[in-house]
Amino acid sequence: MTIIETNKLKKEYRNKNRKVVALKETTLSFASSGLVFLLGESGAGKSTLLNLLSLQEKPTSGGLLIEGSDISSLSGGEKSSLKNEDFAILFQDLNLLEEFSVYDNLRLAREIQGKSLGKEEAIQILSRFSLPENIIDEMPFSLSGGQRQRVALARALVKDFKVLFCDEPTASLDDENATIVAESLKEIAKDHLVIAATHDTEIAKKFGNRIITIKDGAVCSDTGTETVQEKEKSHVQNKKTHRHLPLKTLFKLSMHGVKTSVPRFIFALISTFLTLSVFMVSMSFYCYDEIETTYACLRKEGISYLELIGNEEIDKTHNNRVYFSYDEKGELEEYFGSSLGFSISKSSGIFNKAKKERPEETGYYEKAYFFCPTDTENFGFKVIGKMPEYNPSSLEIALTKYDCYLLGYTEDVSSNDTSIYEDIINNNTFEIEVPSATLEESEKKQARVTAVIDTNFKVYSNEEKKDVADAMKSLELDTEAHFGVYFDETTYKTIVNGGSGTQHVYVPTSARPLEKVSEYNSTEHQEKGDTYSWLCLSRFDKSIEAVRNTQKTFSGVALAISMSLLVIAGLAFVSFIVSSVTSLRPSVMILESLGVSKASATGIYASEALLLGLVCGLASVLPYYWAVEWFGSFLAKEVLLPVSPFSFNFAITALSILGVCLLAIVVAGVVSVVSKAKRQ
Repeated sequence: MTIIETNKLKKEYRNKNRKVVALKETTLSFASSGLVFLLGESGAGKSTLLNLLSLQEKPTSGGLLIEGSDISSLSGGEKSSLKNEDFAILFQDLNLLEEFSVYDNLRLAREIQGKSLGKEEAIQILSRFSLPENIIDEMPFSLSGGQRQRVALARALVKDFKVLFCDEPTASLDDENATIVAESLKEIAKDHLVIAATHDTEIAKKFGNRIITIKDGAVCSDTGTETVQEKEKSHVQNKKTHRHLPLKTLFKLSMHGVKTSVPRFIFALISTFLTLSVFMVSMSFYCYDEIETTYACLRKEGISYLELIGNEEIDKTHNNRVYFSYDEKGELEEYFGSSLGFSISKSSGIFNKAKKERPEETGYYEKAYFFCPTDTENFGFKVIGKMPEYNPSSLEIALTKYDCYLLGYTEDVSSNDTSIYEDIINNNTFEIEVPSATLEESEKKQARVTAVIDTNFKVYSNEEKKDVADAMKSLELDTEAHFGVYFDETTYKTIVNGGSGTQHVYVPTSARPLEKVSEYNSTEHQEKGDTYSWLCLSRFDKSIEAVRNTQKTFSGVALAISMSLLVIAGLAFVSFIVSSVTSLRPSVMILESLGVSKASATGIYASEALLLGLVCGLASVLPYYWAVEWFGSFLAKEVLLPVSPFSFNFAITALSILGVCLLAIVVAGVVSVVSKAKRQ
């Protein structure tokens, strides 16, 4: 029965200067068994015909039928399935994978077909080719040429196949080994079709059942031309291949590229490692968000609110602060919501009755501040007791934990002993001066404490106190929420209407006021002909502004550096993968001959680029972390920020590693396609 048939099969190679006809129109047929030699001198076209018959190359024109089915109608996967299940292919000097032992080479052929091979069975197969048992664990480079060829033949017998293709199977062998290989092919040909390309006329005549002589790309003689017979309907299209190799095998194959050129791998590793590190640091600098940094500083310091003031430009060199008043509550609520706090500086006399003097605080807290938050929860405050309510006949007030410390009731400003505060609420009243409704004079009222408020006041060390005090004096840090008397809103209105003093407005950081202020400041507001904008004050404003200005100045440079480094990393990968594809082409061809598709075979070795991307990316994480920490600490120290303005960004890290891996995959694919196109 005919298993392979060609119909005017032709192959041309084209380059820039000329067209070469490697095989002229050829019509042949091959039976299902027998040893067929393709005889001819080097360059005659016999290897081209062999590659076309074994589906290693595509014909320029003509037809090729396998078991009656035209292979031109098969997909790439179906052709790989055909090679996997029906073909065995042996190249000249490219038969064994150098990274695998003899046993692993034999086992690989079975694994690709989804089967297993025990060591004992492998030894039995080797013995059929007069190969000793002790070479089972040897590496190919330790074998002689004859042994390598016979191991390759043994691997062919390991898998189920119908046709064995051999390219110069006896080349470079001495007479003894050439005879052994030829006899082995003759034995295999009893049950299979064996097609071998050779220029050894003596071997062909002695062992061949049929000799096809090729000269100048054309068949000039054929000693056993067959008549094409009626063929059964083929089911080639329904073949399925098993190319899912074990992970251990895939890893071993992919690492072969690293082993073949250690210097190349180290160069790619170091170059990508360095470029990725600097790339991530530069992107962190470019992506720096001053608003989020400000919030991070506030959270670190336990500050849960910001003061809101206006900034009126008097001339180009001078500005004047403008404080908001309670009358502007409606307009402020449009921007910041209803959770606002209002205060006014006015002496109450409460702290003149302190039980214990606190000399370290003297000079910093001379007045009581009347503060009226509408929603303590949004400010992050905790209330022990009940917030003051308006009562015409009596006065209710709330103190802060810090008040209790200043008044001498506690030794620890952050004490959580609720019994102390409950005792203050139940047993203490204070005489407070409150403006009368007529505003003519102040009247003294007995105020009953109904609540103690925990405002999350931070206890500073002795070294920090001077800096904090200086910040407070220069109005860079306002502490009204931490000490002073809290009234209900109605009483607060009376105090505002009846006394002088600067009013202050506070916004909880939970309302994210910085974004609203930026939105407001993005447009110019005119009042009395002067530019008027809003500011949110904290003692970090100047520091944050310094970092922000630095970032704005160098963000373009950082972006340019990042993009340049990305290009450098890309070029490094292009160079790495091009050299990998070139150096590993023989291994790819061997996998193809075993039935692995060209894309899958290339992909296995391209996975080393993916592995390299992961290694480089992960190796870059530590220097990135160290660089960001050092840079952030340096800025924090120089501009006196309490936290680093730059942080280790997992998003940037993940995107960088992902980008390198994707780059590796894309470049490997492009190089594979280009290499394939050049070979056509």
